[in-house]
Amino acid sequence: MKQELKRVGVVSMMKVYAVIGFVLGLIYGAIIFVVMLLGGMSAASLIGGDSGTGGGVMMIVIGIVIAIAAVILFTIIEAIVGGLMAVVYNVIAGSIGGIEIELVEKK
Repeated sequence: MKQELKRVGVVSMMKVYAVIGFVLGLIYGAIIFVVMLLGGMSAASLIGGDSGTGGGVMMIVIGIVIAIAAVILFTIIEAIVGGLMAVVYNVIAGSIGGIEIELVEKK
């Protein structure tokens, strides 16, 4: 049985994209945090003394802030992109037709 996807819910698509953005933000944030952690540890050990420790701690703190910001920004940006994609799909599907899918009843 062939069916056509004529319209996509904008809010529904935004939710799905927000979850995808959250997961991508966690991955990106974790990578950045590890890089900053290693950089901070190496800065503290190479420079030594109080200034080295302060610089190392500062890099680690910046890594934590960037990791948190990445999760928040990725979630927001992906939600906006998902909403825009849904609106664009709905306009295109309304004018030239939607995606055709073939469904088979499961036995």
